[in-house]
Amino acid sequence: MKKIWKSHLGILFLWLLLSTCGKEEALPIGIDIEFSVFDNRFLNIERAQLYLFKNEDDFKNNRNPVDSAYTNKYGKAVIRQLNAQIKEYYVSATFGDANNFSGKIKTGNLNLQPDFNTVNIQLLESRVSNFLAGRFEKRWKQLYQEINGSRYEICEYQKIFSFRRDGTIDIYYPAGRCSPTGSEIFCCNNIWTPDGANFVMGPPSNPKEIKNLTILTINETTLKYYYKPVNSDFPVTILEEYQAVK
Repeated sequence: MKKIWKSHLGILFLWLLLSTCGKEEALPIGIDIEFSVFDNRFLNIERAQLYLFKNEDDFKNNRNPVDSAYTNKYGKAVIRQLNAQIKEYYVSATFGDANNFSGKIKTGNLNLQPDFNTVNIQLLESRVSNFLAGRFEKRWKQLYQEINGSRYEICEYQKIFSFRRDGTIDIYYPAGRCSPTGSEIFCCNNIWTPDGANFVMGPPSNPKEIKNLTILTINETTLKYYYKPVNSDFPVTILEEYQAVK
């Protein structure tokens, strides 16, 4: 009887050992990422703040980060043991007014390997881009157009402009009397690019209509600029004002 009991104990111990090993092997292996962060002169940035997000929606709304880190004096930061089920993360990297929102916002496909996955991120500083397009996209409603001091508040000058970080603008007729259907509908596209403390904007199909805009006011809620058309037969100054749309 004792021999049989010992035999059963041995089988039970072996089964538990194999079960434990199987569970250990089934655990997901974590992914490590080493980030290198630098500025427009390719100089390392110390104390840049990094946040990782598992999808575009969380990145755009700056919510539910899965991990974060600060870069060291060499501009590097390592985030370890990330979920191996996620093959690509969205990255928010900021340092003062500089960020990566107009550049690389995804890690690219990650690999399970002994060494680090290396991701290089360049931060560009543009106060204009931060206000106009936010992290990913921001909407502004035009309030009026003023030509040589005369103000016009007609529908043509009260559209909604959605500025995106990729340099495009989607333009809409707002819901209400200015829309042919009564609801918000798409109108057309423009393109834009920051130009120092100002920016350039116009239709992509007609380079002659690209306007160099001089900003008078820009903050979280208000955008006001003026420009002088170069193809006008007489001196004209056009001023336009926008309000941020939530």
